[in-house]
Formats: sequence, C-alpha cells, structure tokens
Amino acid sequence: MTAANTYPCAPAQFDVGNGYALKQFVSSDGPELLDVIMANSDYLESAFDPKMFNTTVADKACRLFQDVNEAGRGALYKIVRGGVPPMPDTMVGVVDLRRVSDTTGILSYWRAESSDLRGIASRASAKVVEFALNGWGLDTIMIHIAPDNIPSQKVAAKLGAVRAGILENPGTGDVQTLELWRIDKDGQ
Repeated sequence: MTAANTYPCAPAQFDVGNGYALKQFVSSDGPELLDVIMANSDYLESAFDPKMFNTTVADKACRLFQDVNEAGRGALYKIVRGGVPPMPDTMVGVVDLRRVSDTTGILSYWRAESSDLRGIASRASAKVVEFALNGWGLDTIMIHIAPDNIPSQKVAAKLGAVRAGILENPGTGDVQTLELWRIDKDGQ
C-alpha cells in the first residue's frame, strides 16, 4: 500500500490468449455495455431487470467503473475478442474485482453464452485473481454464486476456490441464497 487508503491501479489490459484480452472499462464504453446487456437480456434477467438499463445508466456505470479503477478500489474488465483493424474488439464477457478491505476482495464474472467461449471466464478471471493476490496483496477473494449456477461453480473451482458457506438473503432485498466461495492466498 502506497499511502493510507491509496492502492495501485490495476493494469489497463491483460492478454488472455487465443485472441482474447481483458481491457478496463472506460467512460466511453457505455454504448458497448448497453449493447451486450440488451443482447443477453434473457440470460441476465435473473440478475436484474435489463429494461431499467438505458444509455444514460450505461454511461454513468462506465464512468463509475473508470473512477473505481483509477482509485485502485476495484478493477472492472471487459473480456474482448480482438478485432482485426479496422474492425473493433467484440465484448464477450466481464470480470469485476472489488476491494472490500485491505486484505479482501469480491470477484464477479460473466460471459456471453456461446460454445466457442468455453474456458474464457476461467482464463480471464485467473489473470485478475493473480493480480489481486500479488499486485494488490489481497489475502482472500470471495465469490458469491447462485446454488444452481453450475458453470460459475466450475469457474470458481478452476480458480482454486472452495465452498466456504451459504449467504441467506445477502442484502439484496431478494429472498435468495448464495453460495460463498473463497480463494486464499496461502491456499487454505
């Protein structure tokens, strides 16, 4: 830690391999975020109501993501398939790590449903976890997963996470139970 409550910024980009990369969200990414959410609204509707997500909300969200990244309080990345110039990158997922204390972070990840994307959430999340444990010096990373979300449980297991408990109604206002998965730097 460089000064009280000041943390290093996460890298702007990671190479994930096979033509994919992680790139930090910046304030101009609102339209792209909105397009991805709308294209996957059936899948995402279980997490939130995509009808409430519009251009203004997407723009504000991306500005917030950039502020959080720049302050070193978190790192929100889009998983992109590299475009061949002049074609742009195509966003296929998201990895988010938020610092909740000096030693603990919460990891979230999502990818579009497509058979050609198998393994991308694991590879991308592993890059962020490695940075969080070594670059930020976190000791613990928590992951909250719905009990019926088997693909996310598989990603967590590939990252070395273990089930650590159950969260009943975790402050969302919804009556929902989530599994708590945990990655410890020392492997315990």
